[in-house]
Amino acid sequence: MSMIANAVFAAAALASLGGMPSTAHAAGEAPDATLRFVSANAALAGISFGMNAVDGRTLLLDQRTSTRLAGGRRTIWYSCPNEPMSQGITFDFVPGTRYELACRAGQAAQVRVAEGC
Repeated sequence: MSMIANAVFAAAALASLGGMPSTAHAAGEAPDATLRFVSANAALAGISFGMNAVDGRTLLLDQRTSTRLAGGRRTIWYSCPNEPMSQGITFDFVPGTRYELACRAGQAAQVRVAEGC
């Protein structure tokens, strides 16, 4: 392959990784936290509502219902059913822990440790 072709493939590979959460870890590093969107109307999550962005990084359709996060303070932008606009919530995530972003009618959404953890 020519040097130009190699450079194009390398740039494409880097661009494809740029907006995605990390899933590979060096030896001894804790795995990412996971966050799942839950609501009474979960069947529509990801189409009509769900998580929109993490720290300004737009989530793709399949990531709107479940995504991985590096540990630390993160701001999640989301939309709940029957809510007129997107809202943000900031939370300190612990690596390797499973969380839920729960929407409940008439109450503020909350991040909580997933049941069974």
